[in-house]
Amino acid sequence: MKHDDRNVGPPTGRHTGGAANDFARMNWGDLSAFRAVAEELNFTRAAATLHITQPALSVRIRRLEKTLGVRLLERSTRVTTLTAAGRVLKEWVEQTAEGWEQIQREIEEAAAEPPEPDPSPQRPAARLDVCGPEPRRVIAPLVQRFTRVLWTWGAAPAPKVLADRLRTGDVQLGLWYRMPFTEPVDLRGLETALIRQAPLAVELPVGHRLAAVESVDLVELASEAWAAGATTQDLVLVKRACARLGGFRPRIVDTGADPDEARRAVAAGRAVMFAGPLTPSGPATVRRPVRGAPQCAAYLSWSSAAPDGLAHRVLTTLRAEAERPATAPQVRRADVVQRLPYRGRTSSQIPATTS
Repeated sequence: MKHDDRNVGPPTGRHTGGAANDFARMNWGDLSAFRAVAEELNFTRAAATLHITQPALSVRIRRLEKTLGVRLLERSTRVTTLTAAGRVLKEWVEQTAEGWEQIQREIEEAAAEPPEPDPSPQRPAARLDVCGPEPRRVIAPLVQRFTRVLWTWGAAPAPKVLADRLRTGDVQLGLWYRMPFTEPVDLRGLETALIRQAPLAVELPVGHRLAAVESVDLVELASEAWAAGATTQDLVLVKRACARLGGFRPRIVDTGADPDEARRAVAAGRAVMFAGPLTPSGPATVRRPVRGAPQCAAYLSWSSAAPDGLAHRVLTTLRAEAERPATAPQVRRADVVQRLPYRGRTSSQIPATTS
């Protein structure tokens, strides 16, 4: 097939982008095709070298000439020669190809070398477990405040289990409640600080018959269903407090392993519950102190594995948050944090401690 050796000028409208646009429109396949023709000065041999047909080779050369707006080859029935522009392009293509081969070698050598240490600072990782109601509302302000910390969290079934996790290093920070009539917690080897102390209170639905009183006697709730939360401490508190302060055996509803389910049962009017000293009442519940009841308290404990200074900053944040209600955006933000629930972990992730 005879090569179209007309002087091909730039297409109409192509100059809007200038020379930079011309360069961007070229592709290495067309340049490689031109290089083969420039070396062989014969379309048949160049097509065989590239393993393509001669018509396909001609299309590539014409496309390159059209892109550059110049004629690169003079072709007759007997001979093919380079134009002055073709000789300049041939030299550039050869130099570019050599440079590409060189950079490929350098890349391969660099890939074979061991990686250099990353100079960028790593986000410290912190695991916070909560033994108490509504752990999402506890972790939410920490996620918002400490954006450079990689947080994970979980729910502990009992304070003593949480203490064991802290001592073994599985957890760096632990938030837990000291509730009346429950067992003492062994805190040896741990740092512990008070977050907030408050009178023991009950959580009631907003439409409850006792919602308008200033305080309640537990005996007034003897006929109610009680939600005990998800921890063994919650269950012990309900049984012993109702027996010692109200003189009755409570009827406890099953709220499963979800630590937030007890609050939802109260909001729906299915039960009442004891409230912790840290999280505020929701829009569908009210909190009333129990007359004659001891105080309860929330604590933060941490191990030596906690990142430097983080425990004290967390403590300050939790104390401030305990004085004001959590907002809805905070609760939603906490839902994106990786949760590692107590149930479903492998035995290697949980200290060998019964609750």
